[in-house]
Amino acid sequence: YRSLDYYTGMLFEVYLPEMGYPVAGGGRYDKMMQRFGLECPATGFAVGVDRVLLALERNGVITNNRTWDVLVAWSEGKLPEAIAKATALRREGRSVKLLTEAADLQGAALAVKEYGCKSLVYVE
Repeated sequence: YRSLDYYTGMLFEVYLPEMGYPVAGGGRYDKMMQRFGLECPATGFAVGVDRVLLALERNGVITNNRTWDVLVAWSEGKLPEAIAKATALRREGRSVKLLTEAADLQGAALAVKEYGCKSLVYVE
């Protein structure tokens, strides 16, 4: 269920058998544009392209052969430093995967294998 207060009618979500969460969703939002001074009933939706690609990968329709030069992982509280490090490495022309959550060194080492990275930079 989408809990956005601007919806006024029917809501929908799109699921695929390969995924345990929606890949798209939307609904009616007839009064949203009134907030901007325009009367305009509407229906809209959004598609999670990354989720659709993951479903295609899980079905073997596409393969993800992406490799990264460096994985930048970070310990709790060190995200700003990790972002700075990833930015610096990208400026050097390196392809960089930055973890979106803190990890310990063991978790970072597993992520290197999972994401197909050639090396690890751990910010602690």
